[in-house]
Amino acid sequence: MSFLFPKEFDSIAPAAPSTPNLTDLSDTGISNTDNITSDTTPTFTGTAEASSTINLISNGSSIGTAITDGGGNFSVTPSSALAEGSYSLTVTATDAAGNVSATSGSVNITVDTTNPAQPEITTTDTSTNDTTPILSGTAEANSTINLISNGSSIGTATTDG
Repeated sequence: MSFLFPKEFDSIAPAAPSTPNLTDLSDTGISNTDNITSDTTPTFTGTAEASSTINLISNGSSIGTAITDGGGNFSVTPSSALAEGSYSLTVTATDAAGNVSATSGSVNITVDTTNPAQPEITTTDTSTNDTTPILSGTAEANSTINLISNGSSIGTATTDG
């Protein structure tokens, strides 16, 4: 009786992938680095062992997979829409032999699909000879306010917490 054995046996897990990065196109917040998005299926990129399977993980469960290219680059998107809320996401890489890497560092994102309430100007004195009056009002915390006059932006401000 004879047995066929593979020439090599791979029992070494791949190195941990890089921390996933929310792509600029998916980061729809005030800046493309704030990790706030209205995209419920955002895309993440990074690097791992070439030709490995990437598992995007939230709360211990895989929510999306992708295969790295020959250079080890990956682009992975959740297979189902994410609900509004905060997420801490990681990735693992699984090589062709089934060895699973250590978990990557985490990226924290916020999915925010709710439009803010309309801002309100609360300044009561509407008559002034000041050509640069200071207006006050209320709006969603930490939002950017765009002051518009006759259809054109004449100033911006960021609300406090």
